[in-house]
Amino acid sequence: MSLRYFRLIPVVLPFVGVSAVSKPDTDDHNYEMLGCNGNAIIQTPAFDQLAKDGVRFTRAHVTSAICTPSRCSIFLSQYERKHGVNFNSGTSISPEAWDQSYPMVLRQNGYYTGYIGKNHAPVGDGGYQSGLIEKSFDYWYAAMGHLSFYPKKRSDIFKGAKHDTQVEVLDEGVQDFLDNNEYRLKGAVHFLDSRPKDKPFCVSICFNLPHGAGTGSMKMLPTDSSIYRTLYRDIQIPLPKNYVAKADIKTPKLPADLWHVSDRQDGYDYVDTPDDERERLIREMEAVTGVSMVWLKI
Repeated sequence: MSLRYFRLIPVVLPFVGVSAVSKPDTDDHNYEMLGCNGNAIIQTPAFDQLAKDGVRFTRAHVTSAICTPSRCSIFLSQYERKHGVNFNSGTSISPEAWDQSYPMVLRQNGYYTGYIGKNHAPVGDGGYQSGLIEKSFDYWYAAMGHLSFYPKKRSDIFKGAKHDTQVEVLDEGVQDFLDNNEYRLKGAVHFLDSRPKDKPFCVSICFNLPHGAGTGSMKMLPTDSSIYRTLYRDIQIPLPKNYVAKADIKTPKLPADLWHVSDRQDGYDYVDTPDDERERLIREMEAVTGVSMVWLKI
């Protein structure tokens, strides 16, 4: 399988006269999981239209293709070697550096700002426990770390949502932010009573899908949308051209002292057999299609 991953970030630059900046963000989104990138099976109408009408960076690269350092890089416009924050680094974004992040710069220049979904970037003294990032936005409907496919089980902030599945729960936050003078979502933190109509706004929408921590917890419950129960399940999903089942690996390419297979997270066991790999691909496609449908409404 290709190791190309990207973070989906359609961006509208805040030129004079532009009133809104929306930044949807998907997590561990495979390069091939978009119709506009040549996938003839997946349904991603909103993203395909964005690619058609916008600018595609087909030669973009990342130095740290994992969650926390990438999120910090997006916030700060810095490489990991500059901001120095990773999973095991024991560091966080300093208050001084955070003051120069894009949410803070926009807010300091008159934007009404919101953050919805997953945060996996430690900010301030004490990191995730500092409370600094939550207070940095005018609207906050998010939680720290992985959200699971059913985020109500992970954080109380989402318990007031009408839906149970992650995409739809976060969509309720999006609608609350965009029209919060009429729809007040219980749990969301509003630092102002309503979004000022005369101010530009920036909302960061950060899905924790199609990350395996989310798709791996899908239960295909009767109350879930049909997207997550039946879509793509009547199609024979092809395996990646270079896929090799674990049982068929006779001569590993890496030296034995580098394997550490027993140390990997259980969530990555889905690659071991062809059936499990196909199930993983189906769940990823279902999740990406769900996110695309949300963006279609914005």
